[in-house]
Amino acid sequence: DIHGGGKDLVFPHHENEIAQSEAATGKPFARYWIHNGFVNIDNEKMSKSLGNFFTLRDVLARVKPEVLRFFFASSHYRSPIDYSDRSLAEAKAGLDRLYRVKGKAEACVAAGAVPSAVPTGEEFAPLRDARNRFDEAMDDDFNTAAALGRLFDAVRALNRLAPDDAVAEREKAGLFLSGYAILEPLFGVLGLLRMSAAEYFQQDAVVRPETGTM
Repeated sequence: DIHGGGKDLVFPHHENEIAQSEAATGKPFARYWIHNGFVNIDNEKMSKSLGNFFTLRDVLARVKPEVLRFFFASSHYRSPIDYSDRSLAEAKAGLDRLYRVKGKAEACVAAGAVPSAVPTGEEFAPLRDARNRFDEAMDDDFNTAAALGRLFDAVRALNRLAPDDAVAEREKAGLFLSGYAILEPLFGVLGLLRMSAAEYFQQDAVVRPETGTM
Protein backbone atom coordinates (compact mmCIF):
# COMPACT_ATOMS: atom_id res chain seq x y z
CA ASP A 1 0.00 0.00 0.00
CA ILE A 2 2.71 2.48 1.01
CA HIS A 3 6.25 2.88 -0.29
CA GLY A 4 8.58 5.41 1.29
CA GLY A 5 12.08 6.77 1.03
CA GLY A 6 14.08 9.95 0.68
CA LYS A 7 13.00 12.43 -1.98
CA ASP A 8 16.34 11.88 -3.73
CA LEU A 9 15.21 8.30 -4.55
CA VAL A 10 12.29 9.26 -6.81
CA PHE A 11 14.56 8.95 -9.84
CA PRO A 12 16.05 6.60 -10.76
CA HIS A 13 15.56 4.16 -7.86
CA HIS A 14 11.81 4.21 -7.39
CA GLU A 15 11.01 4.62 -11.06
CA ASN A 16 13.14 1.54 -11.70
CA GLU A 17 11.32 -0.38 -8.99
CA ILE A 18 7.99 0.45 -10.61
CA ALA A 19 9.19 -0.53 -14.07
CA GLN A 20 10.74 -3.82 -12.96
CA SER A 21 7.97 -4.92 -10.61
CA GLU A 22 5.04 -3.98 -12.84
CA ALA A 23 6.70 -5.55 -15.88
CA ALA A 24 7.14 -8.79 -13.92
CA THR A 25 3.73 -8.93 -12.23
CA GLY A 26 1.42 -6.85 -14.42
CA LYS A 27 0.06 -5.26 -11.22
CA PRO A 28 0.45 -1.78 -9.68
CA PHE A 29 3.54 -1.68 -7.47
CA ALA A 30 2.36 0.73 -4.72
CA ARG A 31 -0.75 2.78 -4.07
CA TYR A 32 0.88 5.62 -2.13
CA TRP A 33 4.36 7.12 -2.23
CA ILE A 34 5.84 9.00 0.72
CA HIS A 35 9.12 10.74 -0.12
CA ASN A 36 10.54 12.39 2.95
CA GLY A 37 12.63 15.55 3.16
CA PHE A 38 16.19 15.44 4.42
CA VAL A 39 17.22 15.59 8.06
CA ASN A 40 19.59 18.48 8.69
CA ILE A 41 21.99 18.79 11.61
CA ASP A 42 22.17 22.42 12.72
CA ASN A 43 20.99 23.53 9.25
CA GLU A 44 23.44 21.28 7.39
CA LYS A 45 22.35 18.11 5.55
CA MET A 46 23.02 14.97 7.55
CA SER A 47 25.17 12.55 5.59
CA LYS A 48 27.78 9.86 6.10
CA SER A 49 30.25 11.74 3.90
CA LEU A 50 30.12 14.76 6.23
CA GLY A 51 30.32 12.59 9.32
CA ASN A 52 27.44 14.45 10.96
CA PHE A 53 25.00 11.59 11.37
CA PHE A 54 23.55 9.64 14.29
CA THR A 55 22.05 6.18 14.58
CA LEU A 56 18.63 5.78 16.15
CA ARG A 57 20.29 4.09 19.12
CA ASP A 58 22.51 7.16 19.60
CA VAL A 59 19.53 9.49 19.49
CA LEU A 60 17.36 7.49 21.90
CA ALA A 61 20.19 7.47 24.43
CA ARG A 62 19.76 11.25 24.64
CA VAL A 63 16.12 11.89 23.72
CA LYS A 64 12.98 10.28 25.06
CA PRO A 65 11.07 8.47 22.29
CA GLU A 66 7.86 10.48 22.66
CA VAL A 67 9.71 13.79 22.41
CA LEU A 68 11.37 12.53 19.23
CA ARG A 69 8.00 11.43 17.86
CA PHE A 70 6.51 14.87 18.58
CA PHE A 71 9.55 16.51 16.97
CA PHE A 72 9.10 14.62 13.70
CA ALA A 73 5.31 15.05 13.68
CA SER A 74 5.78 18.81 13.98
CA SER A 75 7.02 19.02 10.38
CA HIS A 76 5.46 17.79 7.17
CA TYR A 77 7.19 14.59 6.11
CA ARG A 78 8.20 16.08 2.75
CA SER A 79 9.83 19.12 4.35
CA PRO A 80 13.45 19.22 5.54
CA ILE A 81 13.75 19.04 9.31
CA ASP A 82 16.53 20.54 11.42
CA TYR A 83 17.74 18.26 14.19
CA SER A 84 19.32 20.29 16.97
CA ASP A 85 19.20 20.71 20.72
CA ARG A 86 17.09 23.83 20.24
CA SER A 87 14.56 21.99 18.06
CA LEU A 88 14.33 19.17 20.58
CA ALA A 89 13.83 21.63 23.44
CA GLU A 90 10.98 23.24 21.49
CA ALA A 91 9.45 19.81 20.89
CA LYS A 92 9.66 19.03 24.59
CA ALA A 93 7.99 22.34 25.46
CA GLY A 94 5.08 21.50 23.15
CA LEU A 95 4.73 17.99 24.52
CA ASP A 96 4.94 19.32 28.09
CA ARG A 97 1.98 21.55 27.33
CA LEU A 98 -0.10 18.61 26.12
CA TYR A 99 0.81 16.53 29.15
CA ARG A 100 -0.23 19.37 31.46
CA VAL A 101 -3.65 19.19 29.83
CA LYS A 102 -3.72 15.44 30.41
CA GLY A 103 -2.75 16.06 34.03
CA LYS A 104 -5.75 18.35 34.45
CA ALA A 105 -8.02 15.67 33.00
CA GLU A 106 -6.59 13.08 35.37
CA ALA A 107 -7.24 15.44 38.30
CA CYS A 108 -10.85 15.84 37.17
CA VAL A 109 -11.29 12.06 37.04
CA ALA A 110 -9.75 11.71 40.50
CA ALA A 111 -12.21 14.31 41.79
CA GLY A 112 -15.11 12.15 40.60
CA ALA A 113 -16.27 14.56 37.88
CA VAL A 114 -18.77 13.26 35.33
CA PRO A 115 -18.31 14.30 31.65
CA SER A 116 -21.01 16.53 30.21
CA ALA A 117 -21.60 18.29 26.89
CA VAL A 118 -19.04 20.75 25.52
CA PRO A 119 -20.45 24.34 25.57
CA THR A 120 -21.90 25.67 22.33
CA GLY A 121 -20.12 29.04 22.32
CA GLU A 122 -18.13 30.02 19.24
CA GLU A 123 -14.92 30.11 21.26
CA PHE A 124 -15.27 26.34 21.76
CA ALA A 125 -15.73 25.55 18.04
CA PRO A 126 -12.09 24.42 17.60
CA LEU A 127 -12.71 21.90 20.36
CA ARG A 128 -16.11 20.66 19.21
CA ASP A 129 -14.88 20.34 15.61
CA ALA A 130 -11.43 19.00 16.51
CA ARG A 131 -12.01 15.55 15.00
CA ASN A 132 -13.10 16.90 11.61
CA ARG A 133 -10.29 19.47 11.54
CA PHE A 134 -7.73 16.85 12.51
CA ASP A 135 -8.96 14.39 9.87
CA GLU A 136 -8.93 17.11 7.22
CA ALA A 137 -5.27 17.86 7.95
CA MET A 138 -4.23 14.21 8.01
CA ASP A 139 -6.10 13.54 4.76
CA ASP A 140 -4.13 16.38 3.13
CA ASP A 141 -0.99 14.41 2.26
CA PHE A 142 -0.49 13.12 5.82
CA ASN A 143 0.05 16.62 7.16
CA THR A 144 0.89 15.85 10.79
CA ALA A 145 2.20 19.39 11.34
CA ALA A 146 -1.19 20.91 10.46
CA ALA A 147 -2.96 18.22 12.48
CA LEU A 148 -0.91 19.15 15.55
CA GLY A 149 -1.76 22.80 14.94
CA ARG A 150 -5.47 21.93 14.99
CA LEU A 151 -4.99 20.04 18.24
CA PHE A 152 -3.29 23.02 19.86
CA ASP A 153 -6.18 25.24 18.73
CA ALA A 154 -8.51 22.81 20.46
CA VAL A 155 -6.33 22.74 23.58
CA ARG A 156 -6.54 26.53 23.85
CA ALA A 157 -10.33 26.26 23.80
CA LEU A 158 -10.27 23.37 26.26
CA ASN A 159 -8.18 25.29 28.76
CA ARG A 160 -11.00 27.83 29.04
CA LEU A 161 -12.92 25.06 30.79
CA ALA A 162 -10.16 24.05 33.20
CA PRO A 163 -11.26 24.28 36.85
CA ASP A 164 -8.95 25.83 39.42
CA ASP A 165 -10.08 23.16 41.86
CA ALA A 166 -11.60 20.02 40.35
CA VAL A 167 -13.19 18.98 43.64
CA ALA A 168 -14.81 22.34 44.34
CA GLU A 169 -15.79 22.97 40.71
CA ARG A 170 -17.19 19.55 39.87
CA GLU A 171 -19.48 20.82 37.10
CA LYS A 172 -16.67 22.68 35.34
CA ALA A 173 -14.46 19.62 35.75
CA GLY A 174 -17.11 17.60 33.93
CA LEU A 175 -17.07 20.06 31.03
CA PHE A 176 -13.29 19.80 30.87
CA LEU A 177 -13.46 16.00 30.79
CA SER A 178 -15.98 16.03 27.95
CA GLY A 179 -13.65 18.23 25.92
CA TYR A 180 -10.60 16.12 26.69
CA ALA A 181 -12.51 13.01 25.61
CA ILE A 182 -12.72 14.51 22.11
CA LEU A 183 -8.96 15.03 21.93
CA GLU A 184 -7.62 11.91 23.60
CA PRO A 185 -8.12 9.54 20.63
CA LEU A 186 -6.60 12.12 18.28
CA PHE A 187 -3.45 12.27 20.38
CA GLY A 188 -3.45 8.49 20.16
CA VAL A 189 -3.42 8.59 16.35
CA LEU A 190 -0.05 10.35 16.57
CA GLY A 191 1.18 8.04 19.33
CA LEU A 192 1.22 10.84 21.91
CA LEU A 193 0.22 11.01 25.59
CA ARG A 194 0.54 7.27 26.11
CA MET A 195 1.61 7.53 29.77
CA SER A 196 0.23 9.33 32.78
CA ALA A 197 1.17 12.96 33.28
CA ALA A 198 2.89 12.12 36.58
CA GLU A 199 5.03 9.46 34.92
CA TYR A 200 5.96 11.77 32.06
CA PHE A 201 7.07 14.67 34.23
CA GLN A 202 9.14 12.36 36.41
CA GLN A 203 11.35 11.62 33.44
CA ASP A 204 14.17 13.65 31.98
CA ALA A 205 12.39 14.04 28.66
CA VAL A 206 14.91 15.81 26.42
CA VAL A 207 18.67 15.83 26.40
CA ARG A 208 21.00 14.91 29.21
CA PRO A 209 22.57 18.12 30.55
CA GLU A 210 26.12 16.87 30.21
CA THR A 211 25.89 16.35 26.44
CA GLY A 212 25.95 20.06 25.53
CA THR A 213 25.05 21.16 22.02
CA MET A 214 25.46 19.03 18.93
